Amino acid sequence: MDGVSITARLNRIGIRARAGRNTAHMELAGELPAVVLSGLLGIHIRTATLWAQETGNTRPGYAAEVARRELRKNC
Repeated sequence: MDGVSITARLNRIGIRARAGRNTAHMELAGELPAVVLSGLLGIHIRTATLWAQETGNTRPGYAAEVARRELRKNC
């Protein structure tokens, strides 16, 4: 069963799945770096960045910092 069919069935019985889905996406945007969110959800990096900014995610440089730590560890 695809997502559209499931959503239609839930809507018929009064469950609005979109609100929960959107809330879950914003929760992820607040917790994850935009690049990770983009890859996880298959959305454009610009969209992920905007969502992260809207949620007040203050860690946009997280992925770069992790990469620097890995480089220092390997040297």
